[in-house]
Amino acid sequence: MFSEKLKAARKQRGLSQAALGKLLDVQAKTISNWENGKSEPNLKTINKLCEVLNIPLYSLISKDVDYQLNYEEAFVIKKYRELNDDGKKMIINLLNMI
Repeated sequence: MFSEKLKAARKQRGLSQAALGKLLDVQAKTISNWENGKSEPNLKTINKLCEVLNIPLYSLISKDVDYQLNYEEAFVIKKYRELNDDGKKMIINLLNMI
């Protein structure tokens, strides 16, 4: 759900609703409404949110993000799952070398 993903991303960046609101030029109450599912921003604002929070767009709108992972971890896992078997073996071999 968008509202939960937004709240998690904001908290992960250590921002209050007021601080995020200042970065987006909206009031803290607007952020609160988004996080409580009372309203949603338009696409232009969602793109700005992604820029400010330094997250990919899919992480806010995708339904397959694991909330226990941070966004970088979820991105890596998503990309890994897209690989064919040879690509997955190569990644595992590289990780074993670390």
